Amino acid sequence: MKWRDLPTTYRDRLAESRALIDTDPYSVLGVADTASDAELKHAYRRCAHTYHPDKQGEFSRAYAEEMFKIISAAYEKILTKRQQ
Repeated sequence: MKWRDLPTTYRDRLAESRALIDTDPYSVLGVADTASDAELKHAYRRCAHTYHPDKQGEFSRAYAEEMFKIISAAYEKILTKRQQ
């Protein structure tokens, strides 16, 4: 992969992840829909730790910020579904 292809790749990955929030938020966090609340919380924290913007360098900070927002939105959507 060449450096000039990276922004396109990041944009595509972010678009795919945003689309998954509505259709399958569990896949954004990398868990099955049968996961317990504890497993779900652990997966959210693992993903949040991985993509937290403060843990990234300058090169990937913008991507990490967007992924962090996507992960948080997916987690909130799952929690809202489970409370109903």
